Amino acid sequence: KSSRKSGHKELTRYYSNLQEATFLLTSHSAMWDVAEVHLKFQRQKSLDPTMPTLRNFTKPTDWERISGKIQHVIENRSTKEKAGFKHPVWFRMPGESSKYLSARNVSVGHVKKPPVVEGNPILLWMNLRQFDLSQVPAGLEQ
Repeated sequence: KSSRKSGHKELTRYYSNLQEATFLLTSHSAMWDVAEVHLKFQRQKSLDPTMPTLRNFTKPTDWERISGKIQHVIENRSTKEKAGFKHPVWFRMPGESSKYLSARNVSVGHVKKPPVVEGNPILLWMNLRQFDLSQVPAGLEQ
């Protein structure tokens, strides 16, 4: 019961900055399958502890490797190539602060046609694929 409460609190915290959700729907079933989901968050103030961050979604032991790969992509911007990870990367399950899901195929790259964003920050895409569902904790694989 307390883990369900903490999960709800965590989701409420991260989604307080949710500005937009876009779904790509397909008519494969009468209920309309959701093929893709894109979430757009907006920082409310310069120091906003409720803004979702990559650091908050990654396993602490993976952060140095992820941060290093991002730095490599930034420093080699002229290549325009995506950088991949040699080993799986662990990401926090939404609403389950102590549970992680392994992605075996992860890449990071620059946004090809970046939109105009206030402050002109560096924009990167991170793509996660080939999830290892055998690693999902019992009760979450439904």
